[in-house]
Amino acid sequence: MILPIDLLICSDTHETAPAVAPTPQAICWLHAGDFYLNRDVATADDEADAEYAETMGQLEGGEAYEWFKHAKLPMYTVRGNHDGDDAWGFFRTTSDITGKVVRLAPQLLIVGLGWHGRHYTDLPSNRDFQRACAAVGQGVRRLKAPADWLILLSHYPVYSPPAQSTSPDAFSCLRDLADEIEPAAIVQGHVHEWAGTQYEVSAGGRRVLIINPGPAGGILSLDFATNSASFRM
Repeated sequence: MILPIDLLICSDTHETAPAVAPTPQAICWLHAGDFYLNRDVATADDEADAEYAETMGQLEGGEAYEWFKHAKLPMYTVRGNHDGDDAWGFFRTTSDITGKVVRLAPQLLIVGLGWHGRHYTDLPSNRDFQRACAAVGQGVRRLKAPADWLILLSHYPVYSPPAQSTSPDAFSCLRDLADEIEPAAIVQGHVHEWAGTQYEVSAGGRRVLIINPGPAGGILSLDFATNSASFRM
């Protein structure tokens, strides 16, 4: 039997560290993108980008830097629209699973989706996700065993909260992917106003827990014996 496990999750930390503390059952961190706080495209240029990267490199010792450099658990990440420049090496130090399918534990796969432009105001379209969705869908079909659970880690919202079911912030091609792969839970970010929310939707043939953990973060608990997933701050 697979024992219950915890996943420590966060999103949109923007050069801060999440507040959630590891638990004895925790096996890893999941960061749903926007680790950095890059500048507006309207005021940025190559010289400003170089100055920003140099400044970032001098900020060793800050709470975010210390958090990911000295984390005692593996850290899996996807890129958000603020993450075009990796001045601290966050995405080189952690396991960047943007566009990948990775086995976290027996009977548990994680699917990563993210996107970043040159500047943080660059935002994707459905077309930008089509190739990535096709690739991870193929990876799931190749790797998934009948007993496996899936967690979808996406910077961009797959589903909006029930009160905003028509929100333009959610992407239809990501929902199509969720219908195909039927994850047990989706960890998403990007929309700061949704931080700390959770709700259930129907995707494919199962109920799916949707979590927007935000910068404070929280704990996603998976109980394989009862076939249940839950989130707490």
